[in-house]
Amino acid sequence: MLRDTHLTAIPELIKMLDIKGALITIDAMACQTKIAKVITDMGGDYLLAVKSNQGKLRKAAEKAFSKERANLADTVVFKESHGHIESRQCYVVGTNKLEGDFSHWASLKSIVMVENCRFEKGKKLDLEYRYYISSKELSAEQAANAVREHWGIESMHWVLYCEYE
Repeated sequence: MLRDTHLTAIPELIKMLDIKGALITIDAMACQTKIAKVITDMGGDYLLAVKSNQGKLRKAAEKAFSKERANLADTVVFKESHGHIESRQCYVVGTNKLEGDFSHWASLKSIVMVENCRFEKGKKLDLEYRYYISSKELSAEQAANAVREHWGIESMHWVLYCEYE
């Protein structure tokens, strides 16, 4: 039920906003062709998280970055922060790297991969890959900043909720 509600509510909300020139970031739940089209029709660009909800697109994105994933050992730079060691890398490729037909995604131009490697004493190494699609041609730095800003907002949901309990 929630899934169906967001598919109608998000496009209607977007239509009420002035998003011309804005980059709209939304979690995987909203990674839907209808939502992407509404965003681009309203003059904005999207950066949508791709998870298992988009199986074929997710597999195509993983394959598009197979070379980058194979060469990560040469590019990883670790930083120590807050009691753990972490590396976060961002890569962007054009849609020409995707195998398959994804023309139903409005104005799709960039595929993004964020590789996060984290080590905390006493725990096993955690390696995670997150994928995104965008209607905007992004550099790796622009994509990394947009993803970081999105997750900064996400973390506030919890903080805001706690403040108003």
